[in-house]
Amino acid sequence: MIISHRHKFAYFRVPKTGSSTVEIVLRMSGAFDSNDTCTEHVAIGLPNHNIPDALAKKLAGTGLLAHMTPASAIEYGLITEQQLLEYTCVATIRKPASRWRSILGHLGLRSPADSIKILESKAPLGEAVLEIPQSDYFIYKNQLVCEPLWFDQLDDEIKKLISKLGANPLDDVPKLNENKHKDNNIPLSEFIPERLRPKFKARFKEDLKLYKRLLEHRETLNKQDNG
Repeated sequence: MIISHRHKFAYFRVPKTGSSTVEIVLRMSGAFDSNDTCTEHVAIGLPNHNIPDALAKKLAGTGLLAHMTPASAIEYGLITEQQLLEYTCVATIRKPASRWRSILGHLGLRSPADSIKILESKAPLGEAVLEIPQSDYFIYKNQLVCEPLWFDQLDDEIKKLISKLGANPLDDVPKLNENKHKDNNIPLSEFIPERLRPKFKARFKEDLKLYKRLLEHRETLNKQDNG
């Protein structure tokens, strides 16, 4: 998570959407400094900035600090409701089915059988941060508060965002937390077979609704640009 009162900007990290990559690239670009609020990334030595020690200790090991929703950021006093509505806030959006497969891979569950078992049983995932819907990062009090960065065009989306912030573009966008054990030969449809699609749709109802809404808006903008 990044909150910059200087830039009137916030980036909220949705789990399993390339959000670590986005935050780290934004920080490496020089767009933000120690005066801004940023969450740590231990793997490459980026520390927390302006996160109260008590809060960091309370949420340590949960992933809920780095992946804080707008509502939680308000609750913990990192941003006000007025600032949330006035600032440029962004989050990454990913197709729910693709994100589901990534979540499973993060948990070490890489076969369609694993997915089928969880969908059939409605079993919890075991990590609270992975249960947070994408919609919680985009919707606050029934209002869309975050602009989308599209996972399927993430390199270009990051470069555009860096340019808007007046920062230095990177020649290459590094990829973090990639699932190196993913078998790309297994079709995504096998993880959500036809008979379990109603269960998948029920489990991700709000995310599917959000994705459709944002996708329709993107298509409208593309038509306007090409018209």
